[in-house]
Amino acid sequence: MPDWLSYNTGLPNVIVNHLDIQYSAMKLRAGTYGRGLWETDLPVITGTLPVELLSFTGTFSKVHNCNDLFWSTASEINCSYFDIMKSNDAKYFSKIAQVTGAGNSTQIRNYMFSDKVFNNSINYYYLNQVDFDGKETPSNIISIRTGDAANSIALFPNPASNIIQFQFLRQNEIYDLELYDILGKQITMQPEVKISADENSKFNISFLHAGVYFLKLTSNLNGDFLYGRFVKK
Repeated sequence: MPDWLSYNTGLPNVIVNHLDIQYSAMKLRAGTYGRGLWETDLPVITGTLPVELLSFTGTFSKVHNCNDLFWSTASEINCSYFDIMKSNDAKYFSKIAQVTGAGNSTQIRNYMFSDKVFNNSINYYYLNQVDFDGKETPSNIISIRTGDAANSIALFPNPASNIIQFQFLRQNEIYDLELYDILGKQITMQPEVKISADENSKFNISFLHAGVYFLKLTSNLNGDFLYGRFVKK
């Protein structure tokens, strides 16, 4: 409620030592000192929240190698879009995607977004719902524990300027190599890269701007993946 409202119509000018709001009867009742019990009507306040969020959940999909986010709304009023915010520490969040809202709806709406770039730890998310007039409403924060230590690869040096190296602990396999930025945008992709188990592999990063990046390698044999995080100086 943005402002205080006056409910004193019909009430005596005495000390009030008890107040009771009964929404079912739309009444405000006041117990006074020496003047008995009094009541007055509550005004009808119109207006609803722009979005009634029913649920917001997330889970790690091993099949698709991504974090799947799901949310549902019971109704939407002037809902322009949802910003998907992400953090690695639950303190500092950044926008990774935008999903268009329904505008105006009185039916249940279901939404989904897949985050294909994640840390091998816990990732935190929340929704920032934005109206057509620019008003923002954040949701609750959820966490998803992703991956397994067996899926991570060591990248060195880290930070790096021109070349990063990584060593595989598997026999000869063919991988699709993908490079993503911190927002999950794919920068480059090299299909069918064959790497020996006993050699250090090198990847040229001289063309990248300074920042945080993720390297993801997916096996052509069974779909298993490896990934690592590095900083470009």
